[in-house]
Amino acid sequence: MNSRSSASVVVVLSHYILKCDVPTKGLRLLDFLNDRNVNFMQVENGTLFRRNDAEPVASSSQTLVVKDNIEMVVLAEETRPGNRGLFYATVGKRTVSVIVSLPVSVVEGTVHLKSAKDPNSFLTLEAGAFVPVTNATIHQLSTATPILKASVVIVNKSAVSSLSFAS
Repeated sequence: MNSRSSASVVVVLSHYILKCDVPTKGLRLLDFLNDRNVNFMQVENGTLFRRNDAEPVASSSQTLVVKDNIEMVVLAEETRPGNRGLFYATVGKRTVSVIVSLPVSVVEGTVHLKSAKDPNSFLTLEAGAFVPVTNATIHQLSTATPILKASVVIVNKSAVSSLSFAS
C-alpha cells in the first residue's frame, strides 16, 4: 500500500492477473468499484501476468482497467490492518457462507446480508456491481487445491456464473 488513499490489490481479469496499487481518492475500495459514474479504474505500479504464469508479461507505472472486465479484486493482506473502514464496510449484518462460481474460478467465503433471504434477492436487491466476500478461499477450476486465501475478495457481480448460499 502506497498511502492511506491507495490499496495494494490483485485484479483478476479473464486471462490475466494485474498486481497493482489502486488510488481510491479517500473512498472505500468497494465504494470506488461500485461508482457507476466511472467506467475505468486507474491503477499504479502494475505488473501484468498471464493467469497461470509466474513470468510477468509487462509492467507499467499507470494502467486503465475497464471495470466491467474485472472478475474480482483481491485485497493484499497489508491493506487491511488499521484501515478496515477505508476498504469495505464493517456494519453489523447477518452473515451467510457462499460459493461463488466465476468463469475459471470459484470463491468460497462469507457475505454480509442486510435483509436478503436467498441468493436472488441478495444479488438483485442488496448487492452493488461489486460484492465483498470475506474469509475467502479461491479455487482454480482446473485444480482441486485452493490457490489463494484472502481476508477480502471483491467480486464483480456481472462475472458471477452462480452464487449459492451454503447450508
